Amino acid sequence: MNFADGRKSKLREGWLDVDKMREAAAKLVGGHDYRNLCKIDPSKQMTSCVRKISHAGIEEWSGGGKELSRNEQLNADAMPGMMSMARGMGIGDFVDEGPKVYAFTVHGSAFLWHQVRCMVGILFLVGQGLEDPSIVDALLDVERNPGKPLYEMADDARL
Repeated sequence: MNFADGRKSKLREGWLDVDKMREAAAKLVGGHDYRNLCKIDPSKQMTSCVRKISHAGIEEWSGGGKELSRNEQLNADAMPGMMSMARGMGIGDFVDEGPKVYAFTVHGSAFLWHQVRCMVGILFLVGQGLEDPSIVDALLDVERNPGKPLYEMADDARL
């Protein structure tokens, strides 16, 4: 992808650095104050945003994207040569069943409002190369970052 002025962007459509996302997800494990990774409901009298996550990971889903995709342009058999064209352009990773599909799996004792959506939003920023995995450390350090920065949380449609 290019910027409007012609400069190359670090973003590649359909591409995520899954290894970096896994590195960032691993930093979520443990007992932390997740106030920068949730949406605070002012009507609730929450005394603590500390929660414990026992597992957080990015795992490849074995079925491939053809089974999940409702967008015919993403299906392996939607258009003749669609997958080979996308492969040639370097867009995404493919298996015979269509684009590779990954899942964010998280296990914890309790979650805050929109915590998972916020975590996935940050993981997408890392996967796109817009943030370094160390952003998770920074967000979990509420002494250094007492106010939640602005970022998009993940859409709830696929969560």
